[in-house]
Amino acid sequence: MCRDLLSARQRDDEKIRNFIRRITRLSKRLGDVSARQMVQIIWDGALSYLRLKWADAGFDFESPSLSALETAAKSYEVAETIRQIEANKRATEATSAKSSGSQSSSKKTSTSGVSLISGTQRTRLTEAEREQFRAENRCFYCREIGHTKTNCPALHEIPAPKVRASAASVLAERYAYLDSLSLDELSREKEACRQR
Repeated sequence: MCRDLLSARQRDDEKIRNFIRRITRLSKRLGDVSARQMVQIIWDGALSYLRLKWADAGFDFESPSLSALETAAKSYEVAETIRQIEANKRATEATSAKSSGSQSSSKKTSTSGVSLISGTQRTRLTEAEREQFRAENRCFYCREIGHTKTNCPALHEIPAPKVRASAASVLAERYAYLDSLSLDELSREKEACRQR
């Protein structure tokens, strides 16, 4: 238990108040820990930014009382929390500014001759390449022979329809029902559908 007390460290997400309480509980179990030793343990176990702030404020581990260290540390924690929030806010703003800037330029053509269209890079054809592609009946988009860009299958692909699972199960049940019918029953079912 003495080793636990001497090697106690403040966790990154732990407030100084909770750290001091934890050390105080350990010292009460041990029984013979002086106030000066408590200050030394708190000083050694506190997060490094708190020790730096205490030193900047003129504290050292030999002179202050435990309550003075705790009071100062609470205000430093508040200041550190505000600093982290502001840093996160600035980082978020910088990230969103970069992403909005890259989105606006994604449809433009860069000066290096690379066209950025929907995240894919395509090199621009030179005038000589265009003439060659026209002579070979080659597509400017997919660069395959046999069609032009206006009727390119890669450019005009129609996505597969999105079928809901519930609709698919209803169709499967309907097909199973129709498969189970005899020819006479099937023709009656067909007539019934036409009348609806």
